[in-house]
Amino acid sequence: MSAIAAQTKRVKICFGATDPHRRHPSTMAHAAVTLDYISKGRLRLGIAPGEAMNLVPYGVEWKNPVSKLREAVIIMKKLWTEENVNFSGKFYSLKGAFLATKPLQKPHPPVYIGGHGPRAMEVAAELADGWYPFLLTRKKFEEGLMFIRGISKKFGRTPNSIEPLFELVGVIHKDHDRAVEGASFLTRAIGCLWPQVLDDLGLNEFHREELSLLKWTCSKKNLQKLVDSINEMPWEPDKWLGNAIAVAGRRMR
Repeated sequence: MSAIAAQTKRVKICFGATDPHRRHPSTMAHAAVTLDYISKGRLRLGIAPGEAMNLVPYGVEWKNPVSKLREAVIIMKKLWTEENVNFSGKFYSLKGAFLATKPLQKPHPPVYIGGHGPRAMEVAAELADGWYPFLLTRKKFEEGLMFIRGISKKFGRTPNSIEPLFELVGVIHKDHDRAVEGASFLTRAIGCLWPQVLDDLGLNEFHREELSLLKWTCSKKNLQKLVDSINEMPWEPDKWLGNAIAVAGRRMR
């Protein structure tokens, strides 16, 4: 991220996304300030509850992920905006914590919270500058954004102040058909890892719960299972492109 920030001038720099399990929020807060200065105020901090795939095989506990996420965001905001931070929570405890260099952006870099479940989206409504989901169909994205903006009022927020971002597969080629074909493998792979997408698109017969991203871990054996499942599934561009997690086509001038 630092290398990208140092070699660009205008693009926003945003993680997609880190989690609160592998790093203490004070460490993330320090790193964010450094990146904010390197990028001259272009940092957007993306953070989400995380997945088993990136944690469990390495001995990192994946328990109470949303509650831990909420505490981490609160702590980072305090470190960015307060002189001496005291905090006593279920997962973190700070006493007289001090971050000497405050962020370039005031009051702090925008925080984008990922997550598709009701509790994660409620944390986004309470604390986030933006909602940053991925692997959703267009319909589910619209429903999620409506839910977040609706409950944001109970936290005294202005609904439209929560900016929506969305991560999806994008393939561009000078030949339209080659772009569409280029989206085929990765799009179906992501669908396999997020079975809810398959259900939303009427592809329930390819739903394999053991491949769900919330349970699946990466290994040679599990990768082969994923590839086998992808190859079983026909590529139907009309089902995916524009409605779900992928866009593909020719670059327009």
